[in-house]
Amino acid sequence: MVNILLSTYNGEKYIFELLNSLLKQKDIDFIITIRDDASTDRTVEIIESFKDERIRLIKSDINMGACKSFLRLLEIAEDADYYAYCDQDDIWYQDKLKYSVKALKKYDKEPTLFISGCDVFSNRKNYNFKRNLDFGNKLKIETTLSYRCPSACLMVFNKALKDKIKTKNLDVRMHDFWTLLVAFAVEARIITSDESLIKYRIHDANTVGLEKNYLKKIDRLIKSATRNKNERQRQAICLYENYSDILSKDNKRKIEKILNYKDSFKNRLNLMFDKNYSDGVYIKLVFALSVLFGVF
Repeated sequence: MVNILLSTYNGEKYIFELLNSLLKQKDIDFIITIRDDASTDRTVEIIESFKDERIRLIKSDINMGACKSFLRLLEIAEDADYYAYCDQDDIWYQDKLKYSVKALKKYDKEPTLFISGCDVFSNRKNYNFKRNLDFGNKLKIETTLSYRCPSACLMVFNKALKDKIKTKNLDVRMHDFWTLLVAFAVEARIITSDESLIKYRIHDANTVGLEKNYLKKIDRLIKSATRNKNERQRQAICLYENYSDILSKDNKRKIEKILNYKDSFKNRLNLMFDKNYSDGVYIKLVFALSVLFGVF
């Protein structure tokens, strides 16, 4: 059985279409655990209108934000063989869970994470294409610590990994970053596929990865780095503090490079010019500047 974890907040515009797609999953047993993060619109009303026993709705008067709400879902979710994160505004293809579980099934005794591809679409912009995420070449702990992570809605993982994910007293960017970092920390098996299993909805606020104008792309990334000062270093500290007892020597060294980069100018230069922490011209530039100015 799969437990689909969904955090909702003021999602009345899209939640009906999403839930309709979830409930059409083929040839798989599943439940949908929803934590509503204190919505003020008709989101809860729409969810309740489905009257489907597979939906478990948890209402809250406390708005925790997406990251903490999803981590709370991990804490309270009913036991299952597999878990899948879900965003409130996407559309799932009918074989998403079947395909994902088939990839995971042979590795049930070890922590394992499956990450799929997606089709990108927008109601407001002329986006409608398959997104090539090139997971196989670019997923590593260094780039996850610094900037790159597949969206949580593309992740499905087994109970062995779920039980390794700590959820309390964390200072992390988002639940997808944290899940992937924990997978690296515990040396989980990570399976990737370019197969598109969902339609991923793009809004004006989340088009950074698709922006064609590189100057605009750099500007947005720099603003993100400066607005969230030392967010990435804090996340590295959080991973180190929670998993230092099981980290490999190699992973410890990689994380310590971020932990200690502000200790000296030499450390900054060593991190700035370490090609493992960034790739692509614009990413390298933003990464180097954020390290140089101590906001990474």
